Amino acid sequence: MRMVRPAQASLVAKKLAEIEIMACAHESYLARAGTPGQPDELLRHRLVGYDRDDTLLRGFAEMGFPVRRESFALRTDDHLAYGHAVAAGAGIGFLAAYNLRSLPGVVPVLPMLNIPPMPCWLAVHREIRGNGLVRHVFDFLADAIPRELAAQGAVLQSSLA
Repeated sequence: MRMVRPAQASLVAKKLAEIEIMACAHESYLARAGTPGQPDELLRHRLVGYDRDDTLLRGFAEMGFPVRRESFALRTDDHLAYGHAVAAGAGIGFLAAYNLRSLPGVVPVLPMLNIPPMPCWLAVHREIRGNGLVRHVFDFLADAIPRELAAQGAVLQSSLA
């Protein structure tokens, strides 16, 4: 599974989905710090960001907010640690929408933000793609992952309504 299109010629890849990304925070953080009402208010909050990945920096720049790495109170490139930091009330972070289902108390903020979705790719080495077991697993994941993401998106939308 990759969140960028694989560039290696030795890989065969299939795009599975576009994953919705949203600004989120735990209810305990919002109770302490308040809920931002406009995108520019994000800069007055504790932000959880990435350390080496510049995706968030580029996103803020595209919104007209030149933000530096140091603008983030907490930085990590580990996606599990990132989600747990937001769930622990460390600040406002940017998570895949499907994560909200497994992070009790984490809620979306600033729904008007137009955050580009992240592509989700399934990749396999060309040399082993023909192996029956590998092909079976690849086909299963290629079918199950988009279906599960769609189901979780529907659950999220109904809980936000």
